[in-house]
Amino acid sequence: MTAAPELMPRLIVDTREQTPLMFRHLEATRGTLQSGDYSVAGLEEEFAVERKSVADLVGSVTRDRDRFSRELHRLRGFRWKYLLIVGTEMELARLAAQGRVKNQLQVKNSILAFSTRYGLQSVWVDTPDAAAHVVESWAFMAYREAKRQAGLKLAIPQWVSATMRAVNMATDAPGLTPAPGGELNQK
Repeated sequence: MTAAPELMPRLIVDTREQTPLMFRHLEATRGTLQSGDYSVAGLEEEFAVERKSVADLVGSVTRDRDRFSRELHRLRGFRWKYLLIVGTEMELARLAAQGRVKNQLQVKNSILAFSTRYGLQSVWVDTPDAAAHVVESWAFMAYREAKRQAGLKLAIPQWVSATMRAVNMATDAPGLTPAPGGELNQK
């Protein structure tokens, strides 16, 4: 059973986001965000998702590192902050084979360092569709927690449970990544 529409969060997609994710479960509107690419209406100062393609991530942790560090620094006071990498580690290996990445390990270590330094969760997903599912699920869970603290109890929709299980299993089990639709792929 799905919660009533007024009990569902509304996503805010930053106006600078060039190719926004396509959401299936939650309404999304364009707006100017101070931090991140995606947020939740009413939680813009608490919830942010910074989305990066693999190629964009490489640029962000190498030549644009200072700018990216400033972006992540702005997220330090947020309760819910995420770095969502859309693509695979195989794409990173292909960029290295093409000479566009000098050191794959440097990129991976930078993700770890930024995650530790700024207290954000970093997750890799294979496709934009999977990324949209993950953003919707994170948004719902943050919204649900904010409402719980205000005394309102919201049931977790099945689509959120399935996505969160896939993400949690993937981040806890080396060698697994969430695939489109929430299934897990063995690396």
